[in-house]
Amino acid sequence: MKLSESLPHWSTPIWALQLTIFFSNLGFFMIVPLLGTHFTDNLGLTATVAGTMLGSRILAQQSSMLFGGYLADRFGYREMMLLGSLLRALGFALFGLLDTVPGILLASLFAGAGGALIFPANQAAFVALSAPEKRKELFDWRNIIGNAGMTLGPVAGVLLIGFRFEVVSYVSALMFLILGLISYFLVPKLKPETQARQSLLKNVRTIVQNRTFLWLLFWMMGLNMLFQQLYMTIPYIAKANGQSSLVFWLFTLVSLQVIFLQLPISRWLGKRNWSQLQIIAFGVLINGLGFAPLMFDVNLWTLVIVTTGIALGQLIVNPTFQVFTTEIAEKALVASYFGFSGLSLAIGGSFGNTFGGFLLDLAAKTGLPWLPWLTLTLIGVVCSLGIRQAAGRTSKVRAHSGISVSNQTPAK
Repeated sequence: MKLSESLPHWSTPIWALQLTIFFSNLGFFMIVPLLGTHFTDNLGLTATVAGTMLGSRILAQQSSMLFGGYLADRFGYREMMLLGSLLRALGFALFGLLDTVPGILLASLFAGAGGALIFPANQAAFVALSAPEKRKELFDWRNIIGNAGMTLGPVAGVLLIGFRFEVVSYVSALMFLILGLISYFLVPKLKPETQARQSLLKNVRTIVQNRTFLWLLFWMMGLNMLFQQLYMTIPYIAKANGQSSLVFWLFTLVSLQVIFLQLPISRWLGKRNWSQLQIIAFGVLINGLGFAPLMFDVNLWTLVIVTTGIALGQLIVNPTFQVFTTEIAEKALVASYFGFSGLSLAIGGSFGNTFGGFLLDLAAKTGLPWLPWLTLTLIGVVCSLGIRQAAGRTSKVRAHSGISVSNQTPAK
């Protein structure tokens, strides 16, 4: 079989959008895992200051995601992807050029703001350029291609760090320049809808009136808390148990599982008579239950189970949530909805790091090593039940109004 026959038959703009996701994750994960070590070892910053610098980028990106979505809806998707790519390229290049705390904060601001402009516009462009029956398949592939970049990024970073950190930062910046050029020249100009010209405040009022969407984002904060443990508690306990060398392989395992299991599991879910919210609730439950084995022992296999639970949760939830958002959002405000959803990641993700550290400290003080894992498991169960309740309430509303409840089926 020829390679061209095995590849998906997408239009040029769709291929361009998928490539932007690959280059975005490749460039991002090439440099971000190395920043902490660069700050402490090369620049001599304390761990606290280094952590603050890393957090400033996350805060800059997630807190401004709504504004990025608003700008994309109003001025155009490809324009914001280009601008965001240039800002992020500048930010990552500055990490290699500047060596002072103010300079790093400036680099973090540019890098974070760039991401806030890129991602809502990219997701909304997918919606605008695809047929409804193909979106689930496209978002599945988006997850796969993104995780391929996520897997190759750290490998490229490790290879380039053998030269100098500055080389890593410049190559990472180059990835985003490529991303921006692909976005601008291969994605067509999409005319904003009339409704997109209303103010940011009116957009927010429209979104918050969608109670189902707000309820889902509230419970999704729990999922984002659980996902952040991949960067907080899992490396900590691996190191504490003399298995710190496994951390890189555990990260790689998550990405590889998403790459190879995304389509088979999506097809399996498509055969279930479940609504989109029920699928999301199932993914959150799987993620939460993955932490349960750590209550009994911490070893290689329980760490693999945890990371597998995180991977399965992400590959089940992410594409389904993205499709659900496109269907529940007003046509002119798709990017704004995706931007608003970033608040769930901002709150859940940032609190997840702090809460994970708190649970580890509490376990050490109380002599209850199982406490963090029981708590995280319960968070997954409770959030899953909350989403299931929203699914039931939505089904009743639709049934009462005579609207059929759509089930998630794979695109053909």
